[in-house]
Amino acid sequence: MGRSFSLRLMGAFRLLGPDGNRIDIRSKRSQAMLAMLALTNGGERSRGWLQDMLWCNRAPDQANASLRREISNLRKLIDPDSDGVLKADRSSVMLDLAQFEIDALAASPPSGQLLEGLDLAGEENFEDWLRLERQRLAQDQLETLLEQEVSAAPRPAAAEVPDRTALAVLRFTCDPANDETGAIADGIADDLIERLARMRWLPVLSRSSSFAFISGNADLREVHDRLGAAYALEAAVRVTGTAHHLRITLSDTATGRNLRSEQIEWPATGSSAALDRLMVVLAAILDRTIDAQEQQRASRMEQARQSVAELIWRGRWHLNQLSESGNAQARSCFEQALAQNPTSSEAMIQLCWLQVRQLWMERASEDSIRQVRRSAQKAILSDPEDARGHMLAGIAEIFLRQPLRAEALLRRALELNPSLMMAHAQLGSALYLKGEFAEAMRELETAVSLSPNDPDLFYILGEQAMVQLLLKEYDQAIMLADHSLALRSGYWVPHLAIICARCELGDLPAARSALAELQRAQPRFTTAHVDWLPFIGAEHGAYLKAQLNLAAAMSD
Repeated sequence: MGRSFSLRLMGAFRLLGPDGNRIDIRSKRSQAMLAMLALTNGGERSRGWLQDMLWCNRAPDQANASLRREISNLRKLIDPDSDGVLKADRSSVMLDLAQFEIDALAASPPSGQLLEGLDLAGEENFEDWLRLERQRLAQDQLETLLEQEVSAAPRPAAAEVPDRTALAVLRFTCDPANDETGAIADGIADDLIERLARMRWLPVLSRSSSFAFISGNADLREVHDRLGAAYALEAAVRVTGTAHHLRITLSDTATGRNLRSEQIEWPATGSSAALDRLMVVLAAILDRTIDAQEQQRASRMEQARQSVAELIWRGRWHLNQLSESGNAQARSCFEQALAQNPTSSEAMIQLCWLQVRQLWMERASEDSIRQVRRSAQKAILSDPEDARGHMLAGIAEIFLRQPLRAEALLRRALELNPSLMMAHAQLGSALYLKGEFAEAMRELETAVSLSPNDPDLFYILGEQAMVQLLLKEYDQAIMLADHSLALRSGYWVPHLAIICARCELGDLPAARSALAELQRAQPRFTTAHVDWLPFIGAEHGAYLKAQLNLAAAMSD
């Protein structure tokens, strides 16, 4: 028999029979069972597995009886003539996949969420399966999309990065000077070199070159001249009976100027996870320090004399001014860089980041968002190991209200570079927009810890304020929103959080005053701003607008 049934799993569940008519399956567990069989390789699952998924809170004999009854009822609906569409024996249940067209398995699955709206109250095992399956399908769709992009266009070469910005990690000193402590020091240095190399924009010299120089004893000018490194990282490891201590110094090799010093320690008997966390933070600190240094240097140069890399750094400096004029000058720099080198992945990423900022500022159309997604995909193709391209594609998916695709891309970005602060922040946004507030807060807090003085800190604090508002932690929401506004008074999201929190606390005069402050800071603000927030579902947007209307009513 040819494929005759049409099973729709993306969006609301629907099953069409061989005659094209809909088969009305009202049991949610029958719908869930068909989906689990349809998405299993070979279409077969054990009875015990299905019982655990669909009746995890029942005794085994009760779950077995319920499964028998569900199979019998389902057969009457889809297999009344015993054609073998649904089979069952003492150990397994099988669906003949050859007789089904399944939308979720198509080369280009339709948009929508797997089994949208299907909920089995109290069945945690099924909910876990559904969540993981949604993530898998989203990742498969993204990989297919990228493969299509690869086949449609030649892959550009990675950008050239000038030696001027290279970092040399000099050999660490150790105390006591013995083989054991030396092995610890070399291991930390190797780990840090690997983490810093994940930044992609910053060339990190190999240990075979940089370990020729010893921390504390090296002539930094010689490091500059012999290795071509603009920056040198020196460090000392000291081991005591109870703790390990690491002192690092980052210097400009041309001037010898100390740019950053840090001291960290961890228990001698501590877990490797504790050290791993410290290395993530340390890599983020060095990233931000060198990034800021290069921006400042490029901003002081004559633009007519700038190379591709220098144009990019100057553009980044303008971009971080967070103004319309700064954005315009940044765009000019990035476009000039691409004109000089059309395959520069760094120029692609920075231009895409500018486009993302403008999307948010202008609340752009879906077509504009899709253009940004294409730009991000192009950056990924240029350098698949650069976490920032995946992050930018994830941001576009947030704006397109595709949270699972966004989450998959952002988690991939963090696999590539766990120190990428903005990827943590954007993952927090994606999670809170789909209602996972506690995990969202953890990611946002991680972002702050990685870069507490970041130019985008106002945005992260605004997201935290919204999360606390929706968690009904109103005083905390106000505190975070105030902090955000102290950094950027015109940002409307924290204003909104304060208005809603004041309403919830019953302080309507303060809510009215907060609304007036928002209107002064953003004269063009309307409830359409709230509609543009990419929440999954209408509930949270409706809540925010209701609180705004309450404050506005008090103003009349």
